[in-house]
Amino acid sequence: MDDSHFAILDGQSIEILGQAILGSSLYVLFRAQKFLADRAFDPRYNSVYFTRWVTGVISGVVLAYLPLKAGGGEVRDFSPGLLALLGGFTAEAVELILKRLVEILVTAVNGDSGETTKVQMEAAQKARETELLAKIVEIKVEPDTPEAKAVEQIKAMLKQAPSST
Repeated sequence: MDDSHFAILDGQSIEILGQAILGSSLYVLFRAQKFLADRAFDPRYNSVYFTRWVTGVISGVVLAYLPLKAGGGEVRDFSPGLLALLGGFTAEAVELILKRLVEILVTAVNGDSGETTKVQMEAAQKARETELLAKIVEIKVEPDTPEAKAVEQIKAMLKQAPSST
């Protein structure tokens, strides 16, 4: 009997899931660390940390599988595992990406509503880009690592992206 039909995850999927878990865990640990160091950790917030962890894992997996393009180059120059790690760490950035994709889809379905809509979308896009860049700038990674190089490349792509306004 062929057992290949029962395989749920292949090697790359397991790597992506593991990297998303790692990124999300790092984020939660960094946030909880200051409370633990100050002996001010309150177990009542465990559900908040757990929810953010789950959100990060899901965001990491989603980011690893999104076919993203940035400027002239592709974000896919990064390995899916690295994208999963970054997505797990920055669930908020993945949320912004997904919201932008929904806006594009809605605009495609509804059509252009005129110049006012275009100006509003451009202003909203600029605000999202600024917010995303600020969040990426906050990412702390060890220098001289592949992750540090990837973060710097993402920062450079976002700074070079043509402005909407």
